Amino acid sequence: MKILAIYPGRFQPFHKGHAQVYKWLKSRFGNATIATSDKVDLPKSPFNFVEKSTIMKLAGVSSSDIEQVRNPYIASEILSKYDGKNTVVVFAISEKDMAEDPRFSFKPTKSGKPGYLQPFPKDERKIKPFSDPNKPTGYVITVPTFSFDVLGEPMKSATEVDRKSTRLNSSHRT
Repeated sequence: MKILAIYPGRFQPFHKGHAQVYKWLKSRFGNATIATSDKVDLPKSPFNFVEKSTIMKLAGVSSSDIEQVRNPYIASEILSKYDGKNTVVVFAISEKDMAEDPRFSFKPTKSGKPGYLQPFPKDERKIKPFSDPNKPTGYVITVPTFSFDVLGEPMKSATEVDRKSTRLNSSHRT
C-alpha cells in the first residue's frame, strides 16, 4: 500500500524549517506533497501561490511536490489523483503547531463514530487506505519542528521570521 504524506499550511513565508520537514517526510514516506492555497490576506498572508511555490523551489522542493488546493487540510485536489483503496493519506503537522494551536482533537463525531482524521498509529500495520469502504480514514502525524537561523538568530516559525522582518523594516524607516 502506498503512503502519501501531505504537508498542509499557509507557508507565509516558506522557510528553512519547512524545507527540513519536507525532506524529513520524503525520507520517512518516500512520497510527500506540500498543499497550500492561493489565498492572500494582508498583512498575515502576503504571498500568493505562485510566490510561495517559487520560494519552495528555491528551498529545494520539487515543483511536482507543490500543489495548489482550496483547503490544505482537506486537499481533495490531491486525493482525487490517487486510488483511495490502495493509498494511505497522512497529514503532517509540526510539533510546534500541535502544541500551540492544535488543529485536530480526534474526538468522535456527533454519531459517536471516530472522525475521518485520526492520529497516525505507532503500529503501521494498522493503517487503512483513505477510502476504505468500511471507514474512510486519514491520519495526522506530528513532525519535528526544526530550528534555523535568520541573520544569526535562531528561529522556529514563520511568525518569528515575520517579527524579525518587521523589526528590521521599522529600524530602517527612522
